[in-house]
Amino acid sequence: MVRTRRLRRGEVTYSWARNAETNILVALEDHKKTIKLCANLLKKSALLQQAAAHHLRLSPEQCEPSHPKSWLFGSFNVCIPISVPGNKEVLMRFPILHRIGESFRPGNADEKLRCEAGAYAWLRENCPSIPVPKLYGFSLSTGQNFTAIENLPPVPRLLHHLRRRLLKLFGCAVPSAYIPQEGLDLSILKAGYLLIERIPESYGRMLSCTWEDKRHDKGLRANLFKGISKTILTLAQVPVPRIGSFMIDDSGFLTLSNRPLTLEIMDSESQQIPVDIPRDMTYSSVNAYVLDCLSFHDNRLHFQPNAINDSPYNYANRCQTFF
Repeated sequence: MVRTRRLRRGEVTYSWARNAETNILVALEDHKKTIKLCANLLKKSALLQQAAAHHLRLSPEQCEPSHPKSWLFGSFNVCIPISVPGNKEVLMRFPILHRIGESFRPGNADEKLRCEAGAYAWLRENCPSIPVPKLYGFSLSTGQNFTAIENLPPVPRLLHHLRRRLLKLFGCAVPSAYIPQEGLDLSILKAGYLLIERIPESYGRMLSCTWEDKRHDKGLRANLFKGISKTILTLAQVPVPRIGSFMIDDSGFLTLSNRPLTLEIMDSESQQIPVDIPRDMTYSSVNAYVLDCLSFHDNRLHFQPNAINDSPYNYANRCQTFF
């Protein structure tokens, strides 16, 4: 009988693993580490209720986390649905730490959360016509947390609006719509999260749930590409001075001061492949950015076990990178 080992997407054999061009040693630990992360979150359900209530101005009893069977898993996040009044749900989205290289490069999780929150804030202020879920608030692994301005009590909300108007009037940097808050110690959680709106299925389903069954439908595909094109054109109408990622700093200001945080960076660092781009690096030219992106591939060949299986493939890879 052939012995198999458990990976994220199913069982694999040694013969398959031997020929795979991925770091199987890292992949073998994924299932065990994911179970451990989920067990830790489940033990802290009461704290999750308090955190959601804190951002939504509700009582903890009004925020009910769902059963683990209803949790949603992606490549880099786990989402915990939380029921709130009005027959609605919000999602508390946690980074899956070992899939974003947190142990290899500490701080990746908070960097990811700051940049994702920054993207929501930038879209909200600059491209309101692009439909995205509402971001109610977020927290970092340190316990520092931020709440959307519309969920603040009336007096702090009014003061924040006045502050934004005065700063804008004098040509100063204006804080984002997400305000640093105190009053709830979330450092015990030791994990950051985003609290976002859950889009009901009556409005639409995730593309990942319908793509395989309906990707051959020409009408639906045309509609998808039309929507993506419209989004890209809307984004292109707002010029930005540098290539990088927007982030929300400790004071709640939106800044373009983080490295371009792409999937390739997170994936490389999760496989213990160094990425030679500092977190505070942004680019003034496309050429410099492209050259650093090419170094990802070179580092993979140097640092990833099983990155290449034969010499001809190695030569082809290096030639492709060079040209």
